[in-house]
Amino acid sequence: MRRLAPFILFLIIVSCSLKHYQRQGKVSPKCYHQAIPFTTFKHVINVPVEVDGETRNFLLDTGAQLSLLQTDQAKGKAMTVGGASNRTVTLYRHKVSSMRIGDVSFKKVNVLNGDFTGLKEQIPNFGGLIGQSVLNKANWKIDYPNRMLEVSNEPLAIDSMHTIPIFRSGGSPHVDISIAGTTYRAIIDLGSSAKGLNIPDDHPLAERLLDKFTFEGNQRNIYSMGGLQTVEEQVGTLPFLYLSAVVFKDVPVDIRNSSDLRLGMNFFKDCILVIDNDEGVYRLKARNLKD
Repeated sequence: MRRLAPFILFLIIVSCSLKHYQRQGKVSPKCYHQAIPFTTFKHVINVPVEVDGETRNFLLDTGAQLSLLQTDQAKGKAMTVGGASNRTVTLYRHKVSSMRIGDVSFKKVNVLNGDFTGLKEQIPNFGGLIGQSVLNKANWKIDYPNRMLEVSNEPLAIDSMHTIPIFRSGGSPHVDISIAGTTYRAIIDLGSSAKGLNIPDDHPLAERLLDKFTFEGNQRNIYSMGGLQTVEEQVGTLPFLYLSAVVFKDVPVDIRNSSDLRLGMNFFKDCILVIDNDEGVYRLKARNLKD
């Protein structure tokens, strides 16, 4: 079985100055609440962002430690960047005067720039990724069923939301998930087009699930750092997965060469998800799921 051209975007910056780069920049105005409709590309959120006067399509990616800009002419300081498939590339860091989402401007934020052949051909007017150097400066609400994104300096939680503790590693959000009584730590990587849970093939959970459930081989093309590549994977379905107090049923699983356990955007397709940077947690309201 062969499926075509999903992609996984996950940036790991090899630098001790990462937190410093992520913190730099500010938001204007100081008080704001903006609602922006979004489209999707292979499950990943796609919104228009204006950068230095030009509006292009950007993908929202919680796994990207800095935001990313597509450019044919790189500029700035070279940095080594790793991806979900354990490959590394050289990108270039600089500050942009403004990344504007709706009426909200993220000014003087650090971005990585480079020419992303293989991805820019798939997304019309591709501009880059909205990564942690922007995401960590506001609160965000993703209403995936209604295709609406909100950004605010105020709390965005609604009634009956579950609080999901977040553990930061390199600035990226990780959560504890429970499978058959065992707890594992996974990254929330909303830039991943994985249909559910992605498991590295050398992870203990991979062997455990392959022994217990039916998986079948699959070949597909994905985009990660370094461009398009063909991967071999094992695909199956996990009956139950616990995230905090919420039970997710019939979770799609793919097992392949990758850097981390990860939950992609499609895992949350029936949810309203809040990134609460004031409290340092995520909040979740799930539809048609068991508490």
